[in-house]
Amino acid sequence: MYSVILTRIESMHENLRTDIIRGEAMDLPMIGHPFRLLSDPLVDGTDLRVVLTTPVKSIKMDEGDYVFRTSNSLYKLEVMEREDEKQDHICGRQTEH
Repeated sequence: MYSVILTRIESMHENLRTDIIRGEAMDLPMIGHPFRLLSDPLVDGTDLRVVLTTPVKSIKMDEGDYVFRTSNSLYKLEVMEREDEKQDHICGRQTEH
């Protein structure tokens, strides 16, 4: 699990209600697969916000961030922390990834 910030750089639609989303992703973007992100809900009474893009068409790295294009949009993904790094820090372990 990755703690991430997803920023919409450009889009041909308005389906995404906010341009910046902080949340958790199980995987990093992969060409040919939709990118999935879980975050806090925007609507009261719901437990979770799920963002699912169309399949990723291209990915490039920009100063450590992932910039990826889908059929409709261009996004930047900043990886803040991996879940296993959080656990290592909590347990006082130092690991190399």
